[in-house]
Amino acid sequence: MNYKYKIGHIEEDSGWIFIDYENAIYDVNGFVELVKKIFENCNGKIIEVGEMRYEIIGAELKLIYQYDDLFGMVVEYSNRCAKEDAISFIKKYI
Repeated sequence: MNYKYKIGHIEEDSGWIFIDYENAIYDVNGFVELVKKIFENCNGKIIEVGEMRYEIIGAELKLIYQYDDLFGMVVEYSNRCAKEDAISFIKKYI
């Protein structure tokens, strides 16, 4: 399926950037496809850092990619990463 992603709500206090796509709450495949796209471009490796939480080692920025059936897809950036940098990075892939 060809997913059309967009940046949704940004929760600055928690460092969460919500990624919206059609049926995001019910379709984990959109999450998998986007993480794979970023991973393939970074030539790194994906590690699991929690339940349905992943980090791509070798990526330009240290971000956590999370999926659940309550929030859908969330990209978490740390306080060491500027929100604008995280958004710019994500926009290259959506």
